[in-house]
Amino acid sequence: SAERTALEGVSVREALTASQPANAAVRRDLANSYGELAYVYFHSSFLSFGDRERAAINQRKSLEIARQLAAADPSNATAQADLNITEVDLCGALSGINPVQAAGYCRESLEIAARWPQINAEDGYARLAEALVGMHRFSDSRRALQQANDMRLSLHQRDPGHFVIRQQLARGHTQMAALLLATGDLAGARDQHLEAVAQAEELAAAVPTNLLSQRDLADTYEAFGKYFERRDWSQAALWYRKSLNIWTAWPGIAHSGRMDQTRRVKAEQLVARALRAPR
Repeated sequence: SAERTALEGVSVREALTASQPANAAVRRDLANSYGELAYVYFHSSFLSFGDRERAAINQRKSLEIARQLAAADPSNATAQADLNITEVDLCGALSGINPVQAAGYCRESLEIAARWPQINAEDGYARLAEALVGMHRFSDSRRALQQANDMRLSLHQRDPGHFVIRQQLARGHTQMAALLLATGDLAGARDQHLEAVAQAEELAAAVPTNLLSQRDLADTYEAFGKYFERRDWSQAALWYRKSLNIWTAWPGIAHSGRMDQTRRVKAEQLVARALRAPR
């Protein structure tokens, strides 16, 4: 499994680092191994188990090394980029469980990006927006998310065919929809959901074997179902079922494991709840 492979990689690199503690390249490999293990547990841009706690534990280990390497060689652009990425990833893991801490890491990442213009800051702003929602600072969150989406749109305009940027744009619409819904802007949230669905469906159809696009499409459908809860339970059930259909079909296109099985059970529960709800 991905988890077992990542754990084995960490074990090998921990042993190598213990034998060569002064070797910066070896220590960087160890930091990257902790990051890769964290991605197995949680990261919005990877297929993961959704376990933010375990992701954060490993990102902290990665961050400790990244900070040491960046401090040892402040002019090293790679070390600064590594530090930036790890700060953003830890912010993303923590945003759903400790938003105040998460925001601090995101702000540190943005300070690095401000000093190093070649480092993209859009993920830092997007993850900061998530943390600010958890702190109920909705206006600040919207500004941060708009900054992220504007940066992504600029990247997309320069390279319209870049698939990952297009995925990020679609996720940005879903994130904006949730933020607008939280602030009571139902019309704005609906428009963002519709755009997210259109983009996610286009991406999933363009490369049907791209599993991340399939997951994103399921997430997009589920988010639209949540929008309709307590407003139109029939519509909520419809969108939840679209998400369920993806997870039901998953074993036919990919290995079936904890990730898709957990998501399928969740989707089944959401459909059942929507069908039971009073009309």
